[in-house]
Amino acid sequence: MNHVIQADVCIVGGGPAGAMLGLLLAKQSDLEVVVLEQHQAFQREFRGESISQGSVAILDVLGIMDNLKQHGYLQVEGLEMYDKGEKIFSVNFHEFSYEQKFIIDLPQPVLIGAILDKASGYPNFHLKMGATGVELFEEQGLIKGVVYREKSGELVTVNSSVVVDASGRYTRIREMAGIHAKIDHFKRDAVWFRVPRPEGWESATRIKVDGHQHLIILPTYPDQLRVGINIAKGAYQEFRKQDISIFYDTVCRLEPQLDGIVQEHIQSWKDTVLLDIFTAEVSQWSRDGLVLIGDSAHTVSPILGQGVNLAIQDAYELAPVIIDFLAKNPKTVMPQEAFQSFQLRRQEFVSFIQGFQADQEKDLMAETEEDMSKRRMKMQMLDQSPMKVELATKMAYGIFRESLMKVY
Repeated sequence: MNHVIQADVCIVGGGPAGAMLGLLLAKQSDLEVVVLEQHQAFQREFRGESISQGSVAILDVLGIMDNLKQHGYLQVEGLEMYDKGEKIFSVNFHEFSYEQKFIIDLPQPVLIGAILDKASGYPNFHLKMGATGVELFEEQGLIKGVVYREKSGELVTVNSSVVVDASGRYTRIREMAGIHAKIDHFKRDAVWFRVPRPEGWESATRIKVDGHQHLIILPTYPDQLRVGINIAKGAYQEFRKQDISIFYDTVCRLEPQLDGIVQEHIQSWKDTVLLDIFTAEVSQWSRDGLVLIGDSAHTVSPILGQGVNLAIQDAYELAPVIIDFLAKNPKTVMPQEAFQSFQLRRQEFVSFIQGFQADQEKDLMAETEEDMSKRRMKMQMLDQSPMKVELATKMAYGIFRESLMKVY
């Protein structure tokens, strides 16, 4: 018989969503919270490192920004889009009316570490590293916990009132629960790489388009650029068969300032990382005893770094739902209906983000001269529109733009 742990909440996944939810629950209640993280460390090959303004506000409210300031981060102050070298759209974040005006960029392990450091100060918070969820513990249709495997191979059962799946875009928990996701693969994948930031580079995200090709260039802490170049879906292996000089030529044509830098610092294809771009829409985020958040519930495109921010804001919205229910119904499996209002609130904004990103993907992947011309005119018109700052504010702050901030 395997070892058994008793908890009120079991969170599967120690990324931004799981870590944030664990902190909020431990901070605001006496609930016993267990977070299961399958990796031994938080280093990943590719993870979002840009934190939007609404999530920065949450981190500030919780006192986490103090730790991040000690480490250091990069402040991103705007967004620019160029077509054949001509700037056709820009947003200056200085124009936002909220205190937290800027995106911050820092390594995701630093962010997670700061959140977990805060959470570890609460005796009811328990983090299990190297813990891989292998089975949902279910009785008569109720999910009552998770069976996980420790690094040693030992199986451990966590009995809980609710399991939160925060395990990300490749979640297995969702599959174990029999919850269906509609997966949409975009026409492109992205090949990402890092290079030193050229001297004098403005602290702004750049999107450079020329015909059907584009670069997304993100200023990255402390002195680098993260650059993504589009390729056709599933074409990575063929792409790698090309001489890398073709890669250099494409990158430098789109962004001449990288000429010389990319050749020096990207020596081979091994210095690049492929990101499979897809979205996952889940109509049902919960079952009795289970709720999904972050990429498990709604995988989004990496455009504008919304995945991390949706995850953090999911956790911020879900925490009071769990706390309120279990305060009134201790040691009770949370029913599916307890999560419905949470899903409705979050799904409205997630759908907006996914729809916006789908439109952006369609425009970026324009293949005909007519569609490329429409893309150019569309962005130029938006650039001159009085709605520009309002739309950018909605993207930046999410559902918190009207009342920043509820204080925990």
